[in-house]
Amino acid sequence: MNFNYLFIQTVISYFLLLIYFLICCYSDIKTKTISLYVTTIFFFIGTIFNIINSNYIFPASILIGIILLIISFLFSNSLGKGDGAMLIICGVFLDFYDTLTVLFYGLLTASVFSFFIIIKKHTKDYSFPFAPFLLISYITILIIKLLKVI
Repeated sequence: MNFNYLFIQTVISYFLLLIYFLICCYSDIKTKTISLYVTTIFFFIGTIFNIINSNYIFPASILIGIILLIISFLFSNSLGKGDGAMLIICGVFLDFYDTLTVLFYGLLTASVFSFFIIIKKHTKDYSFPFAPFLLISYITILIIKLLKVI
């Protein structure tokens, strides 16, 4: 494959994931839910995209989301099931390292936010949507990758 085709394939993949994250972020803020319907659509789009482009390498990448999904079932007050679903979709479109990086930066920014909430409100019983932090971390990774290309 030539460089242009790979570049276009990568840009489309990143753009599709960005659209998914934006939809989930909006939904998580407004309704505190992530649509299973939207998640299923993007799972199939990503799977078909990988098969067409012979990039069927995402099973290891979706493992991160599956683990979070299991954690959300075991500890219902920790993470939402939608957060695990978001990382499964992230794993469909990104490799294992990038998916893990999205999770790491998401947890880091959410931890900083939590710290300020605890200081300001003096409470640990405050819940907030995690999707915006995953979106922020994903955009950060996109900017870093863009700066590497330039």
